[in-house]
Amino acid sequence: MKIALLAEVKAHFSSYVEECEQGPVVVTKNGRPKAVLVAVGKEEELERLVLAHTPKFMALLKAAELLRAENALPVKLGGTPRPPAYPVILVMR
Repeated sequence: MKIALLAEVKAHFSSYVEECEQGPVVVTKNGRPKAVLVAVGKEEELERLVLAHTPKFMALLKAAELLRAENALPVKLGGTPRPPAYPVILVMR
């Protein structure tokens, strides 16, 4: 992992994009981390990265985890379908 100043990254962006293929590049401004350049190898990795930083998706995932913890989801991973204990409606806003 490399740490670089924002001004340096702005001046030599293409070289830092190439460098992040070797490992993440942490971009700092006024001595504090502000961003990270991370190489994306496959399209699935990009989708996971974007979804992990999408508040609506994370809220939906958390709601599903809570329902699973309450044993209210109709299907458990690797299990067989069963009727839900009560109606389940997940809404993304």
